[in-house]
Amino acid sequence: MIAGAGAAVVGSNVAGSSVDGKTNASDKSIQFKAISLLNDYPALKGNSNVEPVVFNHIMLLLGQVPSEMLKTELANRMAKIPGVKVVYNQLTIGDPVDIGDYLSDSWITSKVISSMVSSGVNSLKFKVVTEKGVVYLMGVVTQSEGNQASSIAANVSGVKKVIEVYDYVSYPVEAPKVEQQRIE
Repeated sequence: MIAGAGAAVVGSNVAGSSVDGKTNASDKSIQFKAISLLNDYPALKGNSNVEPVVFNHIMLLLGQVPSEMLKTELANRMAKIPGVKVVYNQLTIGDPVDIGDYLSDSWITSKVISSMVSSGVNSLKFKVVTEKGVVYLMGVVTQSEGNQASSIAANVSGVKKVIEVYDYVSYPVEAPKVEQQRIE
């Protein structure tokens, strides 16, 4: 499945991540396959910047490409990589980012994570990605955790927009009861 595009995105910086080891290894494998696929596209060399970000089998495609046709083709190819649940195609048509945008995005990512930590949010539950001031928050979290992280990110200076890419989970309110047996 491919999810639509729309946000203007340029440059990318990623931090954080905490899923189980098996999922993390699978995500790394998916990302490696995606990068290998990108290397097979001569049309991308020198006039594009594409970064596949993978978290919990969800791929976020960020960056710039020279044409709408290439943007669509890349998303369709990425969606066929084994293990990918969904592709969020946030590629834009245009020139690659410059170093200034990249450094600014790195700084915003750092500030978002720092703000999460200082507010008591477990930043390891999230992957934070920034593209031209747009912050993408990926995570396997409760609705409350997601809302809190998004609110924190939205209030960081330099953030233009926050986009949530969450898998919501619910945790039991109380621990399950364990029956005790008497051993004689």
